[in-house]
Amino acid sequence: MSKYKIDSLRLENFKTFDDFYLNFRTSGLVTLGGPNGYGKTTIFDALELVLTGNIDRFIKVDKSSGSTDNLVAKVPTKKVCITLVMSNDNHRVSFRRTLTPEKRKSINKVANFSSLWNLEQFVDSSWTGLTQIDLETYIDQTDLRRYYNNFFYIQQEDTAHFLKKDEKARLDLIAQLFDIKKETDELKKLKVLKIKVDAVKKKTLEEQQSLSQGFKQSVQVAEPVEFQRLFHFENTMKEQEFPWDKEYLIFSEIDTKDKYIYELHRIISFLEFKNETVKYYQVSYFKQNIERVKALIGLHHFANNLDDIIKIGNDKKVIYKIVSDLENIDLLLDGHIKLTILKDKIDFDFSGFMEEVADVKRYKDNLSKSDKVIRELVDLRNDLVVKFQESVLEKQYCPACGHDWEEADRLVAALDEKKVSLNTLLASETKLYNSKINNLKINIRNLQLLISSLLKQYLISDEYFIYMQKNRGEVKVLNRYFDFLHENKVHINDLLIKDFGVQISDDLISDLAVALIERMEKTITFSKDFLLLQEELRLVDVYKVYFGTKEDNTQHVTLDGVQQKEKYIEMMYYRYNQSKYDRLVQISKELEQIQMLLTSTTGLITIYNTKISSHRKKMIEDIE
Repeated sequence: MSKYKIDSLRLENFKTFDDFYLNFRTSGLVTLGGPNGYGKTTIFDALELVLTGNIDRFIKVDKSSGSTDNLVAKVPTKKVCITLVMSNDNHRVSFRRTLTPEKRKSINKVANFSSLWNLEQFVDSSWTGLTQIDLETYIDQTDLRRYYNNFFYIQQEDTAHFLKKDEKARLDLIAQLFDIKKETDELKKLKVLKIKVDAVKKKTLEEQQSLSQGFKQSVQVAEPVEFQRLFHFENTMKEQEFPWDKEYLIFSEIDTKDKYIYELHRIISFLEFKNETVKYYQVSYFKQNIERVKALIGLHHFANNLDDIIKIGNDKKVIYKIVSDLENIDLLLDGHIKLTILKDKIDFDFSGFMEEVADVKRYKDNLSKSDKVIRELVDLRNDLVVKFQESVLEKQYCPACGHDWEEADRLVAALDEKKVSLNTLLASETKLYNSKINNLKINIRNLQLLISSLLKQYLISDEYFIYMQKNRGEVKVLNRYFDFLHENKVHINDLLIKDFGVQISDDLISDLAVALIERMEKTITFSKDFLLLQEELRLVDVYKVYFGTKEDNTQHVTLDGVQQKEKYIEMMYYRYNQSKYDRLVQISKELEQIQMLLTSTTGLITIYNTKISSHRKKMIEDIE
């Protein structure tokens, strides 16, 4: 299709023109002349607007701020229309851009200038909407917006427009101008391809180097070995899968297989010296937990009744108060003394005792008022006589009235005579009550004696009591410690604290703990072979890591199982090396193909560079 040229341009209500028509068909070269302000630039703005949909220099004025200025409409209330007619040897086509007043008011930013216009083409006697891409495709001029101000129009305000662009943009424009755009684009693709191929080559070489470093010749196992987990303990809450005990093994380094085999040899040595290893671990654990050794010395003798001792200690204040309150029989009769705390601590008939207290209480409540007065008077006289006899007063004078009886014996005889007289006044019921309360006092005294014996039995210092409370949770562990020592014939009875009366102190217990450990080390011995292997292979760590320090777990792993695991590792290592060898062979072939592609790409880049340079040089010569 031959290129289009401009036939005519019509401006309606555009800037300074009401309705202006310009005919370009009269000549192949058109010159516009006239003073400033007569509309020459307006015609070029109209051409740019109808062809590109924008006026580039407007955007430079303002890209963000709102504007109500009349930029292009001479009369703001009327429609603006620019119509362009173009033709070639075979076709004639008409395009126009229009701007309505309503749309111009809805968006008053210069930055949105291009979005205000409607682009249309005159087809079949009517105007039909189309896109900018449709227009450029129709006239065979792609990307007019990009190239218009570089190839078709030089603004008088900006004659250095091309020079202000960056180097890449200028090169792209020159390529377009010299008609080498296609070739430069292909050259770019070739250069990008070469960069990518170089990256692939580098990555492949790195893989080759890595595989070569990790490649080691191995011997194929005679018969295939079935995979079996070596460590699988049902009593383990969370099983740990070790790298060498997996079905699919990874040999990430050249010595990975050797590390796997080394671990198996450690396990074999552990199984051969299992008993000594377990005992060595127990001794080490014993020595490391010195605080538990101290607790063993201080508490083991009392371990069986430790809870009772601590319970008595906690209840001691309450029990002392009960002993004191029992001196006041009225507190007991009125139910203010609670004996429940003693029921599981002493051998006493609490049920019968409380029934007796209730019986005395009933008799007391049923006494007549006169009997109560007489009884209280007798009791008062009895107390008075006792206090008088214990005092330092002269005993011939009556303590009540001061009468001189001349001799103390005569005074006592007179007091007893009065007591007999008062007692004869008491009713038989009162006498029965006195008998019951005297019996109750005897039982109270017996109860007090039992409580005192209980307190003496657990007579423990506050420091020792605090020590017992602090370490009571260790009793079960202490029993295991003691059993371990007993099984290994380490006798420690003479080191245990067995007397509450001992002045306990941390220094005392520490000295006894040191003596215990020294005795244990002398009693429990190990063979030289085991000690050498323990130092070399750390067999105790094998017991910790692989068996979780549980003896039951050691029963599930056998020497045959470990030897089978070693054969499985050897088999997998051979297969792994064989796959690495196959991959190395494949990599060598890939590198040959990559090098051929690089050579070809480099040659094409050289050809393109040479041809483009030659064409550019010829074009420059032709232009000159």
